[in-house]
Amino acid sequence: MAYIGGRPAIAYMDWTHRSLLFVRALDARGDSWGGPVLVDGSGHLGGPVTLIETGGLPAICYADTYDADVKFAVFY
Repeated sequence: MAYIGGRPAIAYMDWTHRSLLFVRALDARGDSWGGPVLVDGSGHLGGPVTLIETGGLPAICYADTYDADVKFAVFY
């Protein structure tokens, strides 16, 4: 969890569908939330997920277990 643009946000694994999702609150208190955004649905994900704000944008670092790669996604 991190604050992105002054609003709470979460990057999380959906283990049922083996996908990584991102969701951000619509307000600063986290009373209402937007819908989840698919970050990666390759099905080869695992390990820790890190969410930070960089330049006012959400940035997510995560692992692809199939290729043994570290991946990085930024949302504009």
